[in-house]
Amino acid sequence: MKHVSGHLERLPNLYYDICARIPVMGSNLRRAAHSRSFLMEFQDRILFGTDIGMSTTLPQHVTRVSLIRRFLETGEEFHTPESADDLLTRYPEPYNGLDLPRGTLEKIYAGNFWRLWGSKPRGVDLETAISTCEKEGNAVMGEALKGLNQ
Repeated sequence: MKHVSGHLERLPNLYYDICARIPVMGSNLRRAAHSRSFLMEFQDRILFGTDIGMSTTLPQHVTRVSLIRRFLETGEEFHTPESADDLLTRYPEPYNGLDLPRGTLEKIYAGNFWRLWGSKPRGVDLETAISTCEKEGNAVMGEALKGLNQ
């Protein structure tokens, strides 16, 4: 976190996505305390992201969401639930929840994103997107986008 803090302090337009950091952030009490302090200090520049799509079933998705929310919203100690998919690590030590304040959670979950990109979806220039995919050799994505253009 010290490395990331330095970047955020030097680069005022840099934002940080916590997607891949959650297992590390709460892996022990010292890290959890430092992570909570970090998220509170930079709460206006933290974005929520997740790789929930990596699990394969709806119950596994729900388990991932529940684990993330429990980590950010409570001060509880807990382990990775048995219902979680195999991609989630099962540490011998418990996670330590961060018990973030509601205002901080609102910024991380959605407020910072809306402030940066607005709350309404923007249109996509499909022709440009298809052309870019084709130029960069991503034929599969180009074909998928062509299907939207019909």
